[in-house]
Amino acid sequence: AFESQIVRILNKLHHSLEKNDIRLTEHERREQIELEWKQTSIVLDRLTSDKRPTAQNKSKLGGGGSIISDSLADYLNSSESRESK
Repeated sequence: AFESQIVRILNKLHHSLEKNDIRLTEHERREQIELEWKQTSIVLDRLTSDKRPTAQNKSKLGGGGSIISDSLADYLNSSESRESK
């Protein structure tokens, strides 16, 4: 009886460690994807710098930086909200 309890506890511990490893790997993957999107956004912003909103139409677009950066922020926020569900 005691031996089977030890085995069961060790199995639960092993399962928890495996799940944590999967979570960490997924978190690192998502961070890498976010970094790649941010770098892409920076490059695209530089390529389209002549098409940035002027002070007059920034308020119409509802934001500060650039259209691409704002779109990236919207995308990242929506993916974070989906993950938390």
